Amino acid sequence: MSKPIIQIAILGQPLPDFDPRELATWRSKAFVVKPEIESFQLDDHAKGNDWEFTDDQFEAGVRRDPTCAFLIIFVKVKLENNWYLRRLSDNRVVFTFYEMDQIVRFHGLPLKNLALRVLYAAVLIYRRYGERIPPASEITSYAHDETRGCLFDMNANKVDVVHSLHRPCVCDQCCSLLKQAKVSNELLAVVQSELHRVQKPLIDRLTGFVREHTLVSIGISILSALALGVVASLIASLIYENWLTAT
Repeated sequence: MSKPIIQIAILGQPLPDFDPRELATWRSKAFVVKPEIESFQLDDHAKGNDWEFTDDQFEAGVRRDPTCAFLIIFVKVKLENNWYLRRLSDNRVVFTFYEMDQIVRFHGLPLKNLALRVLYAAVLIYRRYGERIPPASEITSYAHDETRGCLFDMNANKVDVVHSLHRPCVCDQCCSLLKQAKVSNELLAVVQSELHRVQKPLIDRLTGFVREHTLVSIGISILSALALGVVASLIASLIYENWLTAT
């Protein structure tokens, strides 16, 4: 199974808590991220009626490397129709952290998870449409309104995106549609498996476990304290006996 090469670019001021180099080191059997990640200055002003940047403004921007399957441009400005992702021509996608970064941070999730969600969804869209990403002008039907923790949740309410940032999935309906579009079973299995690695930081997972299983956590804490006490007592006894023997 050949892996598409994904080009990543940062347009405009980068976010302090998002390091795109983490995407280049992400181990995947579904795609490869081009190691060279370029950043570009955003000189233009928003030309939309609601102070948003239009698709036309990005069309003349960053060009896709012809050796790469597609390009994902990360920005933090408001996009057309206040969407968080817009599909451009020539297999290019622009994704914005506008409003999304605050939602993700509030729920204690890393921005990397949001970026990985975009990458995996883009790979499946690329395969579904015959190794191309259709532009916004082309009508598509890969997203669904219901929030299922799926890569293809519409997230009309942006807050719902958090449901697909901790061990997201490709729901049964989407899997069926992707298979009908000749996306291989092997690729879907790889994606489903790798999505389990997209999860909350360890400290947040532990905090969540304690919150959901309070009594069990208290029991574990008590047993751990008792076990440590017993071990410490045994060690102290051995040290004392050795000291007596030596004297």
